Amino acid sequence: MRVGVVTAHDAIQFMLVGLIVGAAIAKLFQLRFPVAETNRPAAVAMCAAIIFMGIATFQESMVVTDFLGRSLDTNISYAQRHTPAIISFACVRMAFVCWIWPPSRRRRRRMAMHFAVLVAVLAMRWSIAVVSSPHDAAAALAGDWTAAPWTTAAVLLYIVYVGSVFVATALMAWGWAREESIARRWTATGLKLIAASACGFFMYIGHKALFLLSAYTVGRPGYDPLAAERPILVTSVFLLVVGLGMPLVATGVPAVALLARQRVVYREMGGMWLSLVRFRPDVVLMTWAPSWVPNQWIGFWEAVDIREMAFRLFRRVIECWDVVRCLRPHLDVSLRAWALTRARAELDEFAAAGVGDAVMLRVALTRARSGAAALEEAQRALTPAGLRELGQNASWWQRVARAWDHPLTLRLTAEVDARATVST
Repeated sequence: MRVGVVTAHDAIQFMLVGLIVGAAIAKLFQLRFPVAETNRPAAVAMCAAIIFMGIATFQESMVVTDFLGRSLDTNISYAQRHTPAIISFACVRMAFVCWIWPPSRRRRRRMAMHFAVLVAVLAMRWSIAVVSSPHDAAAALAGDWTAAPWTTAAVLLYIVYVGSVFVATALMAWGWAREESIARRWTATGLKLIAASACGFFMYIGHKALFLLSAYTVGRPGYDPLAAERPILVTSVFLLVVGLGMPLVATGVPAVALLARQRVVYREMGGMWLSLVRFRPDVVLMTWAPSWVPNQWIGFWEAVDIREMAFRLFRRVIECWDVVRCLRPHLDVSLRAWALTRARAELDEFAAAGVGDAVMLRVALTRARSGAAALEEAQRALTPAGLRELGQNASWWQRVARAWDHPLTLRLTAEVDARATVST
């Protein structure tokens, strides 16, 4: 039975670690691709809190705890288990300082004060661990607190610091969630979850304090304190991690969706863009693949590299328009109308419009390469009106790119080329 209980405990711990790793990756993604309203110092502190909470949770699994107990003295391993939890709680507190107070000297002073307190608490915790004995810590872990004065002092330090942090965190999170300035529902929900987790951690700390008081006054209670605290601790960690990651639903998810759309448009424009810039390679200002990437792997690199995607898409759109400007003497508006009419017989209006533009551009490329005479001004097509923003331009070019290699586009282009050959 003991093995089964231990295995269940470890399974829960490792599932929590998996959740924490996912939240940390999401936070790192938010830091790598921030949106305009991202509070970077607060996001950094939240990410650090999640990472150190993951380390603390991993260390609390039976497998890791037993390993630490065998590898280190009990007093040192117990301090090692406390350290990432203390740092994580401090990072949560500092995240709220960065979130609530605007950038100022006052905020810097508060951050410096909290960091100094954290360093002092860690120094005191490790000093107690160094001067205490393994037997002292072992007695405390066995529940015999009266035989563990040094570890009792360490746990009291832990209780006072963590308790004060989470009282302040609960008050700030709940009060901030009720502010009218919190416009995003997901952010307010995350703050409420953080407040609930703070209450859970305070219950955990309160139970530990009451157990110590009972052990020193009326005798050790007749139950396992760790078994009683574990459900509270697991629930509190879960609420904290989900609460810290919840604002990403409001900011990170839209950013990921936008990045995904930009990447799709960028990739779909690739073949058409390559055909255009082969005519005027001088319009390409820079390449994004590193110089060490072989030419045959550049396409693969472009497919997986998501750095500066918005700027790269902007550059690709501009380069396509630069080529179109050079092709304008050969852009035949009547040819586009003819291709559009033919395409409407087989495709919907949106796809037909893309085919009409694609046929006109393909024929213009052929005419420009062959040195054909320029069209009269009245015959030349004009640039589409209303394309002022990147999204509008990208959507227009995406429509043309989808039609660029469409069978109907190729067939109509071949018909035009055949007529031109016969007429010459």
